[in-house]
Amino acid sequence: MVDMLAACCLLLAPSINPGATPVPSTEMRMDGVMHIHTGKAGVWTISILQAKAADGGYSASAEIGLKGRCRCKLVLTAPELSAQAGHEKLKQKCIDWINEEETKGNDLSRSAEAEEA
Repeated sequence: MVDMLAACCLLLAPSINPGATPVPSTEMRMDGVMHIHTGKAGVWTISILQAKAADGGYSASAEIGLKGRCRCKLVLTAPELSAQAGHEKLKQKCIDWINEEETKGNDLSRSAEAEEA
């Protein structure tokens, strides 16, 4: 998982040329924020990666982790939401997912990737 995470980080890292002239573009820009949520199973991390398109709206993905392992990935795309409203809505969806998983009593020690295999 570490190699996959490193590869993702390399793909998402912006290419910066300090001498370049700024040019308007329709490319997407990614901004990330991490939240901590303490639940029954322990301390959960919620990493929200927002994509900002030139045409506005809200689009982001969230990765929910527990004990260093990815447990779920959620996506929210809504052209009518502001960045702040979209972020809060996605964060709440993540917390709702965490609460649901903890209520089910599933074995939360396994990663989502291990379950897919």
